[in-house]
Amino acid sequence: MCLPKKKRAIESSADVTLSKKKRKKERREETRERKKQATEKNMEKEASTKKLPESELSPNEVTVEEIEKGKSDGKVAVQGKKVSILYTAKLKDTGKVFESNLEGSPLKFRLGGEKVIKGLSNGVEGMRVGDKRRLIIPPSLGYSEEGLKKENVPKNSWLVYEVETVKVR
Repeated sequence: MCLPKKKRAIESSADVTLSKKKRKKERREETRERKKQATEKNMEKEASTKKLPESELSPNEVTVEEIEKGKSDGKVAVQGKKVSILYTAKLKDTGKVFESNLEGSPLKFRLGGEKVIKGLSNGVEGMRVGDKRRLIIPPSLGYSEEGLKKENVPKNSWLVYEVETVKVR
């Protein structure tokens, strides 16, 4: 009678060992999958922040890089519409931030109007609420010959704006 109990205990112990090995293998596979997803996400992020070669930048056009998509059913910013944006403006050459409203209230302007530089207006066109873009603006659509003395923006500077649309009306 002792023998069957002992045999059952051995079988039970073997099952526990087997299930531990199975759980350990599953955890390893989950970890591999998480690492793979993180690597893919990092590669996407790096691709979105890569600098474009100078030859791909047109001196008369804004280069637009989509960073994040917002509401797909929201209003589209088109010429004549009022938009509110949060932004950070930098010099392309140095990366020095010369203007930002991230800690203040959104900038409100009419697309196609004279309140903002033409490159910013062009780059915001087509955005929806929640969209985020990086705009690379050539001097011809920025501050060109004048520069922006109060903000220490030299004349003929290329600009980089990181913009988020907050409201379209």
